[in-house]
Amino acid sequence: MKFPVALYLVPGLVGLDLAAKIWALGALDVSDPAIALMPGLSLKLAFNSGVSFGFFSGSPFLVLIVTAVLVLALTIWFFRTSSSLDALALGCIIAGAVSNLADRGVHGAVTDFLAWGPRDSPFFVNNLADIWITAGVLILFGGPMLRSIGSRRPKTAK
Repeated sequence: MKFPVALYLVPGLVGLDLAAKIWALGALDVSDPAIALMPGLSLKLAFNSGVSFGFFSGSPFLVLIVTAVLVLALTIWFFRTSSSLDALALGCIIAGAVSNLADRGVHGAVTDFLAWGPRDSPFFVNNLADIWITAGVLILFGGPMLRSIGSRRPKTAK
């Protein structure tokens, strides 16, 4: 499982996110109103020089360094794990982190374009890389929980 994740999934997710960010930079403008896609989701260009919800936005160099160290630590964990589920989860997290790291390195901030919540005042704006990271964290921590719930089911009589 690690080989396909490392060879196909991670580069594919990084490429998809960076392509979406390039598209957003060309098609959207920060001053434009949000474009509704469906209730609760719209397109709105924004930049985040910090991490989630703008935390540490005053320290972009520190964010860049810490993110790079975390990517290295996650990559080591990825190659050491024997769990296919953990490899998948870590691959998603690494892909999102690498993509945001590359974007931050080039633009000094992460390009966000998916606005969640009311169109005129969204709760937050993120990007595909953030979705990859969230999915990876859910798989990493939710997977063992689901396995333990499944193993506690009563056995049916044959």
